[in-house]
Amino acid sequence: MKPIVLVHGFWVTPRSWENWIAHYEAKGHHVVAPAYPGFEVEVEALNADPTPVVNVTVPQIIARYEEAIRALPEPPIIIGHSAGGAFTQILLDHGHGCAGVALNSAPTEGVRVVPLSQLKSTFPVLKTRRTGTRPCR
Repeated sequence: MKPIVLVHGFWVTPRSWENWIAHYEAKGHHVVAPAYPGFEVEVEALNADPTPVVNVTVPQIIARYEEAIRALPEPPIIIGHSAGGAFTQILLDHGHGCAGVALNSAPTEGVRVVPLSQLKSTFPVLKTRRTGTRPCR
């Protein structure tokens, strides 16, 4: 089975992947979820002292994941969430990994945060005040 590297987003730690790790390990994958530099502590510690969040840079984060990937026996599947989704795309662009999945990815440079097509498609829903009071169908 291919190894899997999980890339968390900002303001969380690898603990956010704990259920995913268990899921993929149960299926036979070797799973690693490295922390960003300075994020090796529990999230409560980051809430108490957010200095590591303020000080970390994207190049430091990418270097940490590249190091973890190079330590694996073969190119992994990389799965990232939020900012981790953008970092997954960067790692793949740098030639790391055999495949990647970006879950709710933060936009990369040059990508509009809210494309005009998305606004046009949601406008009919947003203009109706009653939408929020009806049950989902």
